[in-house]
Amino acid sequence: MKDLTEWLTPDNNSKKFSKFRKKSPEIPPFLSINYDGINILVGLSARGNRHVTFKLARPEDIWLHAHEMPGAHVIIKGVRRSELESDKRNILEYAAGLAAGHSSGKESNSVPVDYTERKYIRSVPGTVALVTYTNPGTLRINPIKD
Repeated sequence: MKDLTEWLTPDNNSKKFSKFRKKSPEIPPFLSINYDGINILVGLSARGNRHVTFKLARPEDIWLHAHEMPGAHVIIKGVRRSELESDKRNILEYAAGLAAGHSSGKESNSVPVDYTERKYIRSVPGTVALVTYTNPGTLRINPIKD
């Protein structure tokens, strides 16, 4: 029979239970930008897009994406759509510029960018990158190149 101290030593415990330890999940790449006091999130990969859209965004947050072209999901946190379309239009245009600048249309002069509330975004089953959405508004915007 093994001595109790042998069972409690760090070396034995780490070897014996190492296969049961969970790895901490890697956070996918995304940007967090503070613009005019508003937090804007930009996914930098398919996994980053999924993370900002389905993990970090709340139902009333605004989601933006370049229309029918590969690119970043952009989330505007904590501002209602009605405010963005009237009083805070500069924030909506800046976020749309980020979506255009992080899309395959980034070299174009004008890119159509769709936006809607996060609650209207659905993931396409069996894919990482594809989503469908309803109730969009669309802006034509110059890409912001960073």
